[in-house]
Amino acid sequence: MHVFDSLSDRKRYGSHRRADLLSKLLKDKKDVVWMYSYEVDVEKYLKRKLGYAEWDSNWDVGLHLKDDDVYLMLSKKNKLGSFQELEKVKYSKDLDAATWILDCLIMHKAHLDR
Repeated sequence: MHVFDSLSDRKRYGSHRRADLLSKLLKDKKDVVWMYSYEVDVEKYLKRKLGYAEWDSNWDVGLHLKDDDVYLMLSKKNKLGSFQELEKVKYSKDLDAATWILDCLIMHKAHLDR
């Protein structure tokens, strides 16, 4: 068994999401330290807001590459067991990730709690 296969669903989903962006950044000879630091910060924030168990098994947040643009994306595990994109916003250095995530969580948790 490969180590990748033993990862949780969320970690595999996040790995695929990051791999596309990482490959593009390395191909373009760009610094990838910012990506790692940014993802760690937004994941820590999501963990604090939802609690570790809820975040680790049901939510994912991080950078995503689409059509050569970088987005911050929030996803949630659906009833079928796969992760579904809920919200995304184009990344900029001025993006306040914590506020964006909190707004998304309030909106989606209110909808899910009904």
